[in-house]
Amino acid sequence: MEVKLRKTLVIFVLCCAISLNAQAPSLAVYPDVTTSQTNASIALLSYKSTIENNIATVFQLQQNDAGAIAALKTQLASDEATISTLQSQATGFASQITTMQAQIAALQQGTLPPVAVIVHVEASTAIAAVPAMQTENTTDSGSVLDVGFIQNGQTYDYSVSVPAAGNYALTVRSSSGAHGGTLTIQQGGTMLGVVSIPATGGWQTWQTVAGPILALPAGPVTLHFVCSGTAGYLFNLHWLELTKQ
Repeated sequence: MEVKLRKTLVIFVLCCAISLNAQAPSLAVYPDVTTSQTNASIALLSYKSTIENNIATVFQLQQNDAGAIAALKTQLASDEATISTLQSQATGFASQITTMQAQIAALQQGTLPPVAVIVHVEASTAIAAVPAMQTENTTDSGSVLDVGFIQNGQTYDYSVSVPAAGNYALTVRSSSGAHGGTLTIQQGGTMLGVVSIPATGGWQTWQTVAGPILALPAGPVTLHFVCSGTAGYLFNLHWLELTKQ
């Protein structure tokens, strides 16, 4: 609105200036034109120039404001994205806090589920083998070696540290490109159980096999494994696990 008023005033001043110039082109032609009238015309023209400069200044300020507004909009968009990210993180934290609060409440009430006690043994860590153990690289996940070329009558001894006396479920990771076989587990001359190792269709085609429940004492225990089956290679072993029941 202010710019429109200023433009109108400029037009008015111009009209006045033109009128004065037209009416009094020179003092020689119109000797009755006073010096004050001429000065008024000059003043009007000067004021016109001042108004034009002011309009240019206002226009420049508008241009600057447009740039500032665009930058502000960009900053606001960035702030909105940041706020969205923080809100998402806050939601995740709230979920974690809820879970922790539930765990604390369960702990206070003594209803937390027991933490699984698992004893993991790599097959390649046998402390004794008859005949000598043969290892090879494995494609199975975990360690890089498995025990291969196992034949009927071969035995392996493993030293395990049992954290607490009790019953432990035996799990075996095995493969067999032949007919498989059986593993008999002994401890201190007593047979604890037998695991049937199935054929898996390949020497690097691995399967986790559930074995028997073993009653074990706490502390260091040596488990003796006896391999049985038909002639030729029977199966490969990658690892053994004992999970407390």
